Amino acid sequence: MNNVYTPISFPKFKLCDIAFNSKKYIIIAEQHHTIPLLDIWLITNDGKHPFKSFVDPEGMVVTYECEFPTRMDQIDLSINGNIYTFNVNIFPSFETQTIFSTLVWDEDEYIVQWIEFHKRLGISRFVIYDNVPTGSSTLVKTLYPFLQQNEVILIRWPYKWGRPNGEAAQQTHQNHSIRVFEGAKWIGLFDVDEYINIREGVLSIPENLDGILNKMNMRYEEISSVRLNSRIFVSSKNESEDGFDFLKINTCYDFTTNARWKHFVNPKNTRIFSVHQVTCGLKSCYPSTDAIYFNHYMFLNRRTPTTGNYTHGKNTQYRDVKWTHTDTSIQDIASALRIF
Repeated sequence: MNNVYTPISFPKFKLCDIAFNSKKYIIIAEQHHTIPLLDIWLITNDGKHPFKSFVDPEGMVVTYECEFPTRMDQIDLSINGNIYTFNVNIFPSFETQTIFSTLVWDEDEYIVQWIEFHKRLGISRFVIYDNVPTGSSTLVKTLYPFLQQNEVILIRWPYKWGRPNGEAAQQTHQNHSIRVFEGAKWIGLFDVDEYINIREGVLSIPENLDGILNKMNMRYEEISSVRLNSRIFVSSKNESEDGFDFLKINTCYDFTTNARWKHFVNPKNTRIFSVHQVTCGLKSCYPSTDAIYFNHYMFLNRRTPTTGNYTHGKNTQYRDVKWTHTDTSIQDIASALRIF
């Protein structure tokens, strides 16, 4: 089906995908401190072309890049002295656009709402990485209308989570997006239970980000990202979570300002990203929560990819407890966007 991709993987070397982005060939690989870097060369009729390596300082992911602008659907690679032939994934460029990228695991129940909400805030493209094994995933059916309209591309991403063995589904997905969609202006790295809450300026994420930089006297060319703080919301009274009803739930923590940040990444200035932070790149922009933040609805359908059990909102840590903060501001946005 159009807009559905399967990664070109090579478990022997923990390669997660081999792709081309109109300017260069990209290999995303899991990395661990004990795994030596690979010596990779692109073999063509006119010679050998080296791949440069860029390593996550936290030791979870490495990107290999070869500047070679000629598109080929199949390539020969020399890896540690041995020749291998691989197909290549060719992705759309999304040049100059502001896009969203997320990794999901059995979150069909709420992903459509997340897409619809942020479409109305000016996001026209969504890159969804499906962490559920192919045989049991229902995302193609759930996202079929968006796939048909070229609003979503779906990438199978079956890799495991877990630091001890260098398994890094989230870090590899994030850096895959940043490198493959390097032509995008911004890439929003948010989960499907996280909703952008614009407090100042126009209700358009692309325009709002420009306005934030102007207000803070910062230039796009000089930063790696715009980093947002969050507010965690809790379902403490068994309120309805159907459709968009969860946006009417207003019980929450105070702002989380020292962890759980999320970013709109400038891919041209971000070399490596790891979960909540740029680990190799330029400085980030930190707008005030008076201007923008995101609501984190941790009680929504969320299972762990390791056990399949519900976590966060589906346990009592985030339910049936007393909280002192309330925040109804996103309901004004939902009303303005005619969501309810």
